[in-house]
Amino acid sequence: GLSRPTPGWAGGEPALRVIQRYGTVPRVRLVGETTVRITTVRDAAVLPGDFPHVLYGLARRSYLQRRRFPTHAACVEMPSGAYALIAGPSGAGKTSAVLACATRGARVFSADKTVLAFHDSGE
Repeated sequence: GLSRPTPGWAGGEPALRVIQRYGTVPRVRLVGETTVRITTVRDAAVLPGDFPHVLYGLARRSYLQRRRFPTHAACVEMPSGAYALIAGPSGAGKTSAVLACATRGARVFSADKTVLAFHDSGE
């Protein structure tokens, strides 16, 4: 599940640990710095409604601890080798801009969410 490292993982503990258990009321609880416990109703294919929000919050915290900053932006590499970060609120046209760049030879890295890394060199 989500607690196992993904392909390409550089080693160490997974960024997030998810523990599932069964109960009578669906719920999500934070039980540590990077651990979340999900209680689901047996034989129900429904996760608690706040699960995506809790999971995103934990992922964001993990990113920030690793000096990574998740943005609501698209990223493309132009044929010249320059990178473009296309930021804007939902509905602003990021995906349309990415598709227009792709038809002109740009390489698409992401269409909606991009994680930026900061280094001690300031890059």
